[in-house]
Amino acid sequence: MEENNLGLKYENRVVLFLDILGFRNHIFNSIHDKNTFNNICQVIEKINTYQDKFGKIPFREVTTFSDSIVISYPIDNMFLKRILHEIRDLVLILLEYDFVCRGGIGFGELYHKGSVVFGPAMVKAYELESKHAIFPRVIICNEDVVKYSLNHLECDIQEDEDGYYYFNIFNFYYSESGQMMYISQFLKSKLEKIINTNISNSDERIRDKYKWLSNKLTEGLKKKFYFVPIEENKAE
Repeated sequence: MEENNLGLKYENRVVLFLDILGFRNHIFNSIHDKNTFNNICQVIEKINTYQDKFGKIPFREVTTFSDSIVISYPIDNMFLKRILHEIRDLVLILLEYDFVCRGGIGFGELYHKGSVVFGPAMVKAYELESKHAIFPRVIICNEDVVKYSLNHLECDIQEDEDGYYYFNIFNFYYSESGQMMYISQFLKSKLEKIINTNISNSDERIRDKYKWLSNKLTEGLKKKFYFVPIEENKAE
């Protein structure tokens, strides 16, 4: 890719644009509620410093501002599965602190250094989030799923009714004895709390977001995934 006279250039990157839903209300609540203030600080810190069991993905860049989070990574087949797993984990980290998000993922030309981020991939990720995601989900367009064979990476992405792929966080795991495992119980409890708080909102657009979330939760609970040591997980 051609450099400009400053020696800067676009890189081929995958970029995640996240919008935290209802963040304005959280901010106002944080003025008088120390717990809300601490949750905002802690979740942003966790997202900024996230690393999996292998460490931090090389050349990861993070920018946070107001209710938006932008994270990008070099497009590298060696790391694509880890990148998608990380994005799913970030959605779950937000849920841990009672935040839900909507987002889009773009692939392509991007410049991202520190607080500076721009490029066609960023525009694509932003438009996916702002125009197409609609519900509390992080989406990828079908074109990129096919181009990068993402649906073969075992990373919990699933096609939704409108043709966009989203991260399916609605798989609940059970022990051999049939008891829902703790982490699944925790996720179920967080989702139910957030849904019950918002599904009767006076704003129809907000209600629709949480009806989608409620429907996905209901669908997920109809299936049981068993955690069996050594053997593969199986679903009923």
